[in-house]
Amino acid sequence: MRFHSKIQSYTLGIIFILLLLIIYLKNPANQLYILFAIAASLTITSLRTMIYSKFEKNKWSYIVASMEILPLLLISYVDHTNISQGLFFILVADLIIKYPYHFTLPYSFVTFVMYVGMEIEKQSYTSSMDILYFIINSVLVYSIILSFVYLAKSQIMNAAALKKLMQELEMKNKELEEMILVEERNRIAGEIHDTVGHTLTVALIELEASKMLKDKDPNLSLEKLDTARKQVKKGLADLRTSINMLKDGHHPLGFISSIELFVHNTMKHCFVEIEYIIQIETPLLPIQERVLYNAIQEGFTNGLKHANSKRFTLLIKEKGQVIQLALTNFGAVPAMIHMGFGLNNMKERVEGLGGNFHVTVAPGENFSIHIELPIG
Repeated sequence: MRFHSKIQSYTLGIIFILLLLIIYLKNPANQLYILFAIAASLTITSLRTMIYSKFEKNKWSYIVASMEILPLLLISYVDHTNISQGLFFILVADLIIKYPYHFTLPYSFVTFVMYVGMEIEKQSYTSSMDILYFIINSVLVYSIILSFVYLAKSQIMNAAALKKLMQELEMKNKELEEMILVEERNRIAGEIHDTVGHTLTVALIELEASKMLKDKDPNLSLEKLDTARKQVKKGLADLRTSINMLKDGHHPLGFISSIELFVHNTMKHCFVEIEYIIQIETPLLPIQERVLYNAIQEGFTNGLKHANSKRFTLLIKEKGQVIQLALTNFGAVPAMIHMGFGLNNMKERVEGLGGNFHVTVAPGENFSIHIELPIG
């Protein structure tokens, strides 16, 4: 990750070039050496920048960066204004911002030692105290400047890391929103499937009966047709009720009463036998009631539609901290059961509430849905 910006690089580059120009003009006697060193310095810096922009962690980028100190040493040796000291600071600052600590820390130390050694040689100090004073002064100045640069890099790194974190968080939020939207769509599709599916199945049975009785008993045929019409009308009303349940979570008649009404309507219109037992004392959560109610709808619909069952048993009981549901149809059960949309949707919703879902099959005899939901 690159922590520097183009503005920072351009700013340091402009200052670097201005200092080189000033050094060139202030040292007329050594302009040839300085011009050669400037050309070498700019060439090496351009090469390092080009390699770094394409291959940030390429070893050649580090090698070329290490060579940049050489022309600056030549410039500093022939410079009589001490302006060249600023070139070392700019070079080290640029490398610190761009490169990792394990490279810039030793590089900074070596650069400082080379600069101090060359300055001591150039100034020809005769007193040990003068040399000690120069070293102490250089250490203080160098330390202050490097501390400022490293602090600036730390701020840049923190800002870049925070920006990346915010981008990742925004991406995660978008993914979460999409997941919630998909789950909500599937939930609504399941609600509509469970609600309308059973009613349309009953209406279809009545229509088939009406068709068969058209010539034998016209009056009964019309009665069956009217019942089918009422079932379609009821399906629309059930759909509105289901939508309201999606909003507030409660069935208008209460959980047990709704199941009893559903069972009696199924026996009346589908001419089936249903034995049911409901033993619940602890109030359930609205979402648990809805999942169980929809499972019962789906179970009866599958038994009527796919197994042509004429007999069902339904058991809902409270056992400890668990609600158990067992719904069995005694129809023409095939040997292989395909888990379609309704059963898969039922399984997902039960497991989403921390419950267990499984089916048992006795080919040719019965098919059972078993659900366990934790209370609370």
